Amino acid sequence: MTSKILLQTSPVQLMADFQSALQHGYRFVPARSQLLEHVGGLLELDLYKQDIEIREITFEDKLGDVWVVDYDKTKFLLEVQALVVNEYEIDLNSVSYDILGTKRCRLIRQNHPSLKKYTKEELDNMSWDEIKYVGRMRQVFNRSRSVMVEQILRFQQKD
Repeated sequence: MTSKILLQTSPVQLMADFQSALQHGYRFVPARSQLLEHVGGLLELDLYKQDIEIREITFEDKLGDVWVVDYDKTKFLLEVQALVVNEYEIDLNSVSYDILGTKRCRLIRQNHPSLKKYTKEELDNMSWDEIKYVGRMRQVFNRSRSVMVEQILRFQQKD
């Protein structure tokens, strides 16, 4: 079994290397892998080329723009791993890693339907089934068409 050790002093560079390793078939294996934080600020992460079960994330499961935030480094890395394996990419400008506290980063899935922007006119001209799909992709479904159009437009202004 092939293993890989990532050594970095920068959490941003560690996450970039982690993403690259995941894309090349390496995995963070909960029972074997560890993220060690050395006194001098060195971060050491060991990965393995091992098949492990990673759940498939569909468009309906998560938005195209997701934040992963956790105090537990293992939970954090497992969630990031699941997203990267499912075609999300880490926004390296968002990486924040406090050894004593919260670890966070933003991941984006470029082809996710929730990232497509619509005008009010486009939404008004859609069939009910199309607008329901657009609303569900943004987790703003409502039985009222006008309320859902308003919520979709509000959701799009968040960026």
